[in-house]
Amino acid sequence: MIFAKRIIPNLVLLFFAGVVLTPFLWLILAPSKTGDELKLLPPMSFGSFQTYRYTISGLFSFQDGVIYDWLSNSVLYTLAAMAIGIASALLAGYALAMIPIPGKRVILITVLIYMIIPTTALVLPLYITLDLIGLTDSRLGIILCSAPFPFGVFLAYIFFTTVVPREILESARLDGLSEWGVFLRLALRMSRPLWSLLIFFSFILLWNSYQLPLMLLNSPELFPLPVGLGLGLSTGNALVGVLLILPAIFVFIGSQRSLARGIFGGSVKG
Repeated sequence: MIFAKRIIPNLVLLFFAGVVLTPFLWLILAPSKTGDELKLLPPMSFGSFQTYRYTISGLFSFQDGVIYDWLSNSVLYTLAAMAIGIASALLAGYALAMIPIPGKRVILITVLIYMIIPTTALVLPLYITLDLIGLTDSRLGIILCSAPFPFGVFLAYIFFTTVVPREILESARLDGLSEWGVFLRLALRMSRPLWSLLIFFSFILLWNSYQLPLMLLNSPELFPLPVGLGLGLSTGNALVGVLLILPAIFVFIGSQRSLARGIFGGSVKG
């Protein structure tokens, strides 16, 4: 009975792991086959290294190597917007949780409403705003439009409200520490598990961003990698899919322990 209790859950986990990993494995194997071989050979079979080299060469030489611009743009947009979004989310979450602010309930409701608004509904007002300040079709414009992170604000608010003990912060204020000092020296250090959650969710959201840059950018050399896929790239599509997935996998593996602490770290030891 005990053996069955151990084996069945493991088999279920292996099954779902196979369901998740099979498409990724196909992305790796597909570039090794020609168009005819994709139709004739089994889906999980390997074609030839020669075809693989040809596919890689065609991918990175497409439109004089525009793939390098897409990759660098994706890295730049993701890191810059992530830094702005996480910093503002931590500050806003702390302020809403720890500082008596008039209209706090209205602000929180506004944040929740912003979370459920589809990106396509924001494109027109964002485009008009960028046009007024002269940032249309620019890297800075797309970074500023991608930076807002309402889910991070709400997550930080919940964390500071439930995990960070108010007594310690109040003691620091009584000792003469300013509100900025309380945030930077105490609250920010005590919220380290929260950082991993914000970094992970922000990275996944920004690295895979498609709708916003597609609508706000016109120059192909400014496109991020996901939008570059929409240009009709016929060679190496599967490899570009791998390039999109691998960074997210590495970020998840690197922050797995911290993510667990952030999710389950809701207790305070006395």
